[in-house]
Amino acid sequence: NPGAYLQMAGPNTAITGRGTFTLSPGATLGITSAGGITTTGTNSGNILTTAGRVYDDEANYIYNGTGSQVSGDGLPETVNSLGVAGTSDLTLTNGPSKSYPLIISDDLTISSDGGLAVGPAQAVTVDGNVVNDGDLDLEADGTGMASLLIKGSYSGAGNAKSEIFMTGGDAGTDMWRWHYFAVPSQQPSASLAALYGNDFMKYDDAASLTDKSEGWKWYDGYNPATGLPNPANGFSNLNVSEGYAYYHDNDRTMELNSSSLLTSLGTVNLNYAKFGWNLIGNSLTCGLNWDKVDFTGGVDYSV
Repeated sequence: NPGAYLQMAGPNTAITGRGTFTLSPGATLGITSAGGITTTGTNSGNILTTAGRVYDDEANYIYNGTGSQVSGDGLPETVNSLGVAGTSDLTLTNGPSKSYPLIISDDLTISSDGGLAVGPAQAVTVDGNVVNDGDLDLEADGTGMASLLIKGSYSGAGNAKSEIFMTGGDAGTDMWRWHYFAVPSQQPSASLAALYGNDFMKYDDAASLTDKSEGWKWYDGYNPATGLPNPANGFSNLNVSEGYAYYHDNDRTMELNSSSLLTSLGTVNLNYAKFGWNLIGNSLTCGLNWDKVDFTGGVDYSV
């Protein structure tokens, strides 16, 4: 019934029988099975009725088991709210994708001992707020990267790890696989270089004297003429809403840890110092529809 809360006692607790289990709109289910909730079968999950299982998309779901849990294919594509509590680490296995994201109509809440992993190429849209006091992992690999669209606010004392997968090496003669990317929160350049190599660059229009190519700056101020770094000409941090270039000889998955995530880019001020080129970046954890971006001040944009 609406407002009811059914908490499963332990990982092996199950509702069985020949009837139909129905979780009504507005009701809450506390899930403790390592297998989450399933639509069929009697081998995995807290709900094992054989005549049918109805998990309403306006109900609330809390994964609060111990150890690792998967959502199970019973978690609907749309839910009212989703919580990860107890000592649970939750992996989504109900098939969310960029075309069919998991939609959370209200809030996503992760407790201090909980964790949620959104897998490569998976997508989650939160219409409400995200409160993360645990661990939120947005994963990436050669198949794609996770997407988290937050329409409300982001808060909490937990950690958000955003991964970016980048191919390395060359794609042919003098065709090096440089990548443009942005960070979800400010990152120290020296720390990233220690983990992923020294080939980080940003663009500074003010450094261009006679040609726009002169605006590229290495993070450590490396001077190709001398072969030596000059930190005074480099940059100590990678900042949000700015674009950066990265290269490595091998494939790399960059892990960017944050105490907070942006839910809006706001206004990005552009600089015209010499040629007027600016390299900006999308620091959100989801894609950006450039048709929704407003340009003012006679900007000649190129994407």
